[in-house]
Amino acid sequence: MVMKSKDSKISKIVRMLMMLLTVILIALFLTIMILVSKIQGTARVVNYAGLVGKDPADHQAGGCKRTAG
Repeated sequence: MVMKSKDSKISKIVRMLMMLLTVILIALFLTIMILVSKIQGTARVVNYAGLVGKDPADHQAGGCKRTAG
């Protein structure tokens, strides 16, 4: 009888630890997904900013021709 109660208590503790570790794993996964989405969002803005206003006629073989105004 005493052994069965002790096993049951250990089983509950192990189950609670597994639940806790699962919750931590899910939280870390979501955090990483959010960080990756922020990185991708920033990259899109940088790439978009680099493409805006470029006129193929401004570019020559020797470099980029800039005009005032």
